[in-house]
Amino acid sequence: MNDMERRTAAPEARPSAASWTGHPASDLAEASMRRDVAGEAYRQRPHTPDGIHLAADELAAVVGELRRVCPGADPARVRAIVDGTYRKLAAAAKITDHLIPLTLHRARAVLEAE
Repeated sequence: MNDMERRTAAPEARPSAASWTGHPASDLAEASMRRDVAGEAYRQRPHTPDGIHLAADELAAVVGELRRVCPGADPARVRAIVDGTYRKLAAAAKITDHLIPLTLHRARAVLEAE
């Protein structure tokens, strides 16, 4: 297959690949673009000198999500719950990859219990 055939085959392959999944090609292209953007943002996240990434922005996002889910909760209380939960989990964690989702889940349970 020469270069010209490859260029014409690739656009034809995209719609057929989309038809296999049952999703429009535009949805697949958008999902691919979002995955690429998220991957690049993850690779460019700030690091501390010892190699552990900074969690401040991620914890701020957790606080924002919890304030959206529990609009009546005091913002300072939400922040205190998130910070305390994160510290407890981080102190006992051997693997830190899932600290943020665990923090969100446990802090949400605490807020809903109040």
